[in-house]
Amino acid sequence: MNRNPAKSYKILAIGLILSLFILISPTICSNSVTYPIINSNVISLKIGDGPINLTVNEAWGLLSDTSNGIQIPIDIRSEDDWNESFIDTPWPEHPRWIGDIDNFMEEFDGREVVIYCKGGYRSLLFCYQYSALGFNGTLYNLGGGFTAWVDAGLPIRNNTPPEAPEIKEVNPRYKPINGFKKTFKFTTIDPDEDKIFLYIIWDDGTFEEWIGPYNSSEEVTISHLYNEQGTQIVRAKAKDIFEDEGPWGELKIPIDQNRQSYNSFFSYLFNRFPFLEVFLRIINF
Repeated sequence: MNRNPAKSYKILAIGLILSLFILISPTICSNSVTYPIINSNVISLKIGDGPINLTVNEAWGLLSDTSNGIQIPIDIRSEDDWNESFIDTPWPEHPRWIGDIDNFMEEFDGREVVIYCKGGYRSLLFCYQYSALGFNGTLYNLGGGFTAWVDAGLPIRNNTPPEAPEIKEVNPRYKPINGFKKTFKFTTIDPDEDKIFLYIIWDDGTFEEWIGPYNSSEEVTISHLYNEQGTQIVRAKAKDIFEDEGPWGELKIPIDQNRQSYNSFFSYLFNRFPFLEVFLRIINF
């Protein structure tokens, strides 16, 4: 009987490969292997290290229920992709976009994060990289990525920045007897009803830096003590939870005391009877 030499060599080669795999498989399972990762780096990982893989429905179950802890979805797609649309999950489990990942370890230390990209491959490599680097938290990989999320009919959105804050002085007719303390109300509308943060400049070299978060349309009452008289400009702007900043709003106000503030006898009465300031405020003195 004639045999095909080429076929015999193929069978022999397959047998050798299988034998080699059987011999080295215990070593592979016990030692480390390498995975290519982003930024053209290679990190040695032990088999079993890495993220917890989630389906899009499992991820939605985690991200839409704040009673089970806060998991932060992190989008590692391009900025253009993010601006076009991203997954929609409620506050405080709202998505973040990471353009610069250098501070990832510090910013999300000890947190539960869900990493997603367009199709799920880059996010998986990202998770392996930061697992190997010793990330002190829980890494979830969103299997299928943004594409699978959309295909499953889960919610997506884009973003609109908040409007300029409306600034009103509380009781503008009131002229303080002791100092120049003024009270203001700030109201900001966010078209998407996102939580907002306020940045306020008092025009005397002091400011409030991104205080909040507050609800859209919520009246925020803040007082400020001025040290000088004259016209002052209060300026404020808002940003939403996605870091989109809106335009500035402003209010011009006169800062002046009435002549009684300089009367030593009246000052004595005020210090002796503090309720006088409350009374004068009531009657808009």
